[in-house]
Amino acid sequence: MSRLNIEDSIYSDERFLYVVNKIGRYETMGQFVFILKLAQKYWKEDKSLMPKNIYNLGDFSKYFTESTLVKEEEDGFYLSGSKENFAWIISKVENGRKGGAKSKGGGRPSKNSEMNQAKTSDNKPPTPTPTPTPTPTQIYKSAQEKEKKNLLKDNYQKVLAMWNKMAKEHHLPIAQETLIRFKKFKTVFKRHPNLEDWNKAIYQIPKDSFKLGLGNSTWKVKIDWLLQGDNIVKQLEDFGLSESLNSGWGDK
Repeated sequence: MSRLNIEDSIYSDERFLYVVNKIGRYETMGQFVFILKLAQKYWKEDKSLMPKNIYNLGDFSKYFTESTLVKEEEDGFYLSGSKENFAWIISKVENGRKGGAKSKGGGRPSKNSEMNQAKTSDNKPPTPTPTPTPTPTQIYKSAQEKEKKNLLKDNYQKVLAMWNKMAKEHHLPIAQETLIRFKKFKTVFKRHPNLEDWNKAIYQIPKDSFKLGLGNSTWKVKIDWLLQGDNIVKQLEDFGLSESLNSGWGDK
């Protein structure tokens, strides 16, 4: 099962179905589209793999690699079937280059081209353009942005850990790390950046029997409910808790 036919059999591919079984069809499809576009981008350039640092920024579910739908290799990540399914991309690029070369080669060479040929007749390689050295201010800003991203991801993982601890005790759905969920968390966390508020909101969940799926309802709350709008504020207010005034690292 080495080849992945994206157009015809992705929905019946055992590896894809394995991921669906773990994180759900819509979540799987959403993340898979991102991975597919990423794989096409780098395969189109020079048949290269998805760089590890770029792939890891996507915060994709671990089940893609666990199922071998995406394979981690020494130089990067490989989407199974890329060689076969992206062959048309390489062909299109090569045909475009050939067409461009033919159109440029027709007619009498211009004076500029003759001069350029004379300058490069000794076959000396062109002098590479030096990469500009970043200024101290640029280095500082880059470090700040990296630190902010690392802190956000750390807080995201802490909130998931709070939720999963509570969820296991009360038989609620466990939350996996996904790109879509992380984006929702990022939006809400900018407005409500105090971890203590998240802790209080999460541990008030079991006091609401409806959210636990008790009684006539079979619905059970997921962490995604807490990541919608200002539900965290509603959760705190429902139990007479006020939101902290600490603004954390969020935008001011």
